[in-house]
Amino acid sequence: MNTFNFTFDQNIKRLRVFNLLVQFRTLISMMTFFVLSGCGFHLKGSVEQSTLPQIKLQVIAPDFLLFSRLELERQLGLAGADVSSVSPELTVYLIDENVRRRALTRDENGRPTEFELRLKVEYSVNFKSNNAERNALDNAASISTKPQTNQRFSLSQTGTFIYNNRLLLAAEAREREIIKQLREQLMMDLIHHLNQLVEA
Repeated sequence: MNTFNFTFDQNIKRLRVFNLLVQFRTLISMMTFFVLSGCGFHLKGSVEQSTLPQIKLQVIAPDFLLFSRLELERQLGLAGADVSSVSPELTVYLIDENVRRRALTRDENGRPTEFELRLKVEYSVNFKSNNAERNALDNAASISTKPQTNQRFSLSQTGTFIYNNRLLLAAEAREREIIKQLREQLMMDLIHHLNQLVEA
């Protein structure tokens, strides 16, 4: 009986130690995640909200670009544009988006410790004139600066972040957050480009 009690007590102690270790690792993971959030990510480029003149436009995109379309529509609304599918003066077609991941530094074992992320978006712009004067201008190739239908453009943003191989879940979550921030910046750049086209 004494031997049984001793073994039972040992198992209880081991279980408590194991639980403490799990809690400790969880705490360290959370602390590392917040540290990475605070100082481990650097976005190349400035975040500046663009504005658009009063114009009615729509955004068209395939299903796999849903997040980009929603983000662009959100920022277009903030920029003062009328996002509508009814008689739009301008249509933005989001065509493609891709992420490239490149290791910048490695540890002594050859494992990456810092990554560069490059997010690129491709799109086209189509203007539709609603009055004779604008149509005459758009049809005059010598003076028109408006892009032709299906003319393709591309924009990209690059960021870097520290990667901890021992905290994979936190690192992966941070990578998703970085891509989200890069997408937000790209949509701002796209609106700035639209503003240049509209005012041309």
